[in-house]
Amino acid sequence: METLRRANGRSGAEAPRDAPVVACHLDKPGTSHAYRWCAGWLAVAGPYHLSIRLAVLFESLPGGALAPRPGWPRLYASLEELLKARARQLHEG
Repeated sequence: METLRRANGRSGAEAPRDAPVVACHLDKPGTSHAYRWCAGWLAVAGPYHLSIRLAVLFESLPGGALAPRPGWPRLYASLEELLKARARQLHEG
């Protein structure tokens, strides 16, 4: 969660160039996909992260990566919304 907080940005308060990029929780170290960026995070926070915007600008990341794909589950609109839902899950669990 701390990485999400440091990587978080929003309109008018973009994450700086040195903010971390969030890894996929499904990655498996030691495989050919040992470290990938989180697609959900890219779709929600990527447009507000300076390094991600530069990656799109310099074509090392396709611009389509900054939008959810058809068939995806509902994404939280913000980090705050995700943290509230997570707190409810922990409280109910």
